[in-house]
Amino acid sequence: MKVILSRKGFDSQYGCVPSPILPDGRMISLPIPDQDAPTRYDAIHRDGLNLGTVVVSLGGKRGKPAKPIAPTDLAHLDPDLDVAAVPRPPGWRPIFGQESAAFGHLRNQGVGPGDLLLFFGWFCPIQPASVGRWRYDRSQGPFHAIWGWMRVGAVHPAHHRQRWQHGPPDIRTCTYRSVSGIPCSWPLMRWLSVAVGGRRLPGAGLFSCKPQRILSETGKTPSNWRLPAWMHPAAGVATLSYNVNVERWTSIDEHSCHLMSAAKGQEFVLRSKDSDRQDAWLASLFADVDAMT
Repeated sequence: MKVILSRKGFDSQYGCVPSPILPDGRMISLPIPDQDAPTRYDAIHRDGLNLGTVVVSLGGKRGKPAKPIAPTDLAHLDPDLDVAAVPRPPGWRPIFGQESAAFGHLRNQGVGPGDLLLFFGWFCPIQPASVGRWRYDRSQGPFHAIWGWMRVGAVHPAHHRQRWQHGPPDIRTCTYRSVSGIPCSWPLMRWLSVAVGGRRLPGAGLFSCKPQRILSETGKTPSNWRLPAWMHPAAGVATLSYNVNVERWTSIDEHSCHLMSAAKGQEFVLRSKDSDRQDAWLASLFADVDAMT
């Protein structure tokens, strides 16, 4: 099984502010603005919060020159993992799509059914500012953290609609087109259950913020990651696409290593020859996720 670290949500270019972590640890990855998307920010809800209110409170920006995001602006809801985010058609399933160079990278890396996507993004804790308003907690800087997952169950050409794709929300993940406007077969990925540590877990879902899900090293910039030592190229058991240059890596101790992660590339594909150590790492990530009955 390949593990893919997929960069999603607000960043310094799209949205321009970090996604929020609520005081109780819930993470809300803010979908990037997209004038061609069918879903408004104020139509999306996460854990009882209206995303239109959240992005306005936190000062999200769109376009060049950057302008404040309004609640009625359109958001690209991809990956779409939360059944409660918007009204759903019967039989809805979590989905994720990709296009252009990022799709080509997934294809060239052989990503397909059975592989596991771990979505990460740029986050910062928030606090209530007033009724219905929020502000960032500046006691700690923003960092990269893993906020969601999806195991690939199937890959469908974008122009092949499935019954469960119809209706709201954002279905552009199955209607991507190339720059020239010609329909292209970008992947649409649906969920499959994840087996971790002997437990059968949902094939897609959202994480809360826990230390083991924070990628960034404390006190450093978000792209400075602390990872398990076995991921270091010198260990000879794993490779991480876009980060194969050994000069990006530094050994810390027998348990950890440091990576200056690549700024370019939406998906970093992890290939490991040591399934035991990879499984142990995944088990720590999923430790508090409820098993399926």
